[in-house]
Amino acid sequence: MAFGAYDAFIESWAIYGASSDSAVISPRLASRWTNPVINPTTSVLAATGGRLNGPSFQLGRTSFVYKTMSHQAHWIAGCAAKVPASGLVSAGGDLFGLQNNNITMFRLQLNIDGTLTMYAGNGVTVIATTASPIVFNNAWFFWEVDVALTGTTNITVTASLKVNGIVVATGAVATGINMSVFLSNNATTNVFYLGSGMGSGSSTILLDGAFYIHNTGGAVPGYWGDIQVLYVLPNGDTAQADWAPNSGAVHYDRVNELPKDDDTTYLADGTAAQKDAWDWQNLAALTGVVRTVQLSAAARKDAEGAKSFRTGVGATLSEALSDTFYVNDSYIYYHFNWDLDPATGLAWTITNFNAKQFGIDVVA
Repeated sequence: MAFGAYDAFIESWAIYGASSDSAVISPRLASRWTNPVINPTTSVLAATGGRLNGPSFQLGRTSFVYKTMSHQAHWIAGCAAKVPASGLVSAGGDLFGLQNNNITMFRLQLNIDGTLTMYAGNGVTVIATTASPIVFNNAWFFWEVDVALTGTTNITVTASLKVNGIVVATGAVATGINMSVFLSNNATTNVFYLGSGMGSGSSTILLDGAFYIHNTGGAVPGYWGDIQVLYVLPNGDTAQADWAPNSGAVHYDRVNELPKDDDTTYLADGTAAQKDAWDWQNLAALTGVVRTVQLSAAARKDAEGAKSFRTGVGATLSEALSDTFYVNDSYIYYHFNWDLDPATGLAWTITNFNAKQFGIDVVA
């Protein structure tokens, strides 16, 4: 699955660790998000506070996290959120948006009365507003949007909004925007952002560790529904151990830290076709299905010249390999998703996932 055909991203705030210091939060987020803009007085990463008391991200007013993806004409996204007890008095801001570089083509806005509005075309043309309040103070809700761009000289934005699994607004509007104004010169978006939905005061929104976005090109093309994002870490070495630990002889404990500790513990290698694979913590039994498995690896190069790697599945990474990632001089997370078990071509099962090894491969 190449990113040109299929692109997806899921997020669990747990990987960043707990902090209320913006000087800590911003660089940690920047390892996976292209441009976090964080209000330093109201934004907090926490190990608890989410649904089922899982990890959470308190995103303060005027705060946004942006991520660059591939150019796609159709995106589906969803996120669990909760407005604090007195939050709606300051509502009137974006929860989510899609852009073609710096031109906004879709916005999902939280209104002060608890309704939600979808906008299109530079973010100012109303697509639809929910008929009644759908968001309430101090109550979790799971929003999902399905957004498609069509046309060339007059791009149309078609969108549908679900809240807690129910379609609450749909619509389509012609924006009057010509795709020639985009740097990409096509009717796509390649940047998305999450926002607090708050326009003033010190209010925040609480985001649960359950966000997804995909371009419908994978094995699960539609709404994924109210999901839970779980994370697991390497917990054992295997016979496939080509890379060199920076200290000691154990491999997996060089790469299983949360949050990442950069050059404190790491594996290093520069020889093409060298691989390292590890056993991982088991997933516990769960209700529902596994929508996707995302493997994320934080990497950098330590010398001039081009260096690249792939992630992979299987004892010798022979079942499947990701796209090639080209690294730079700073640690950044690179991610790839497998919607299906590469060994079977079928949906993941807990048993099959728990038996898997995942790892990394030097390309050049």
